[in-house]
Parts: sequence; C-alpha cells; structure tokens
Amino acid sequence: MLAALTLWALNDHVLKAAFHNGWTGKLSDVACLIAIPVLCAGGYELFARSPRRSRSRAILIGSAVTAGAIMALINTLPFAADAYRALMGIARYPLDATFALITTGTSVPYRMVELTMDATDLLTVPAAAVPVALARGRS
Repeated sequence: MLAALTLWALNDHVLKAAFHNGWTGKLSDVACLIAIPVLCAGGYELFARSPRRSRSRAILIGSAVTAGAIMALINTLPFAADAYRALMGIARYPLDATFALITTGTSVPYRMVELTMDATDLLTVPAAAVPVALARGRS
C-alpha cells in the first residue's frame, strides 16, 4: 500500500512532468487501482464501531470492482470522462482553495481535473485484483 501511494505521488508530481508519456499515465492508473480499495476498506475499519472482517473484505472487493469499472468507463466513454473531470474537480476544490489561501492569501476558481482518455489504459484494470489477492494472506 505504501509503495502504491509513493508511486502515485512520485509519478503525478515528478515523473509525469519529466517524461509525460503513456507509461507515466499507466503507473498512476495501477497505483490508483491498488490504493483506492485499500483506502476504502481501511476507512471502514478505522471508523466502524466494531468492524467485521467479512464486511471489510466485501468493501475491499466492491471498491476494487468499482475502481476497475470507473477506469474502464472514463477511458472509453466521453460522457463518463467529462463527469469524472467535473466531479473530481469538485472533490479537489476545497483542498486547492485551502492550499492557495494558505500559500498566497487568495482564492482560486474551480477547475476540472485533467484526464486523457486512452483505451490502452484498460490494460491496467487487472491491477484492481492486487489488493484483493494480498488480502487473502492477511490474518
């Protein structure tokens, strides 16, 4: 999990700027598909009053399937890509606005996130199975 998060951050903030090619996009997709299900299941375990392993596993599997489906949709259907750009822009705005306010003392306008539709990104969808496979060995 830490490797996936580190790769995601390093790729998005360093490697994409340096190389900006198809491989840097794929690295982010793989890291995202591994990290998102773990973060969802971990959030449940952290905040549930009495977390149950079976429910945590169901959340992990459901999140992996959902992340894979979203990845497939946003890379093949223009309306799904547009919805993703808009919704992620909304989700990011409080962080972007707070960071701008702290660092510059000014506000920033809402903006949609960037997304390049690429059908070859469907090759990364099997990475969503990684956290599910790793959870099998968890005691």
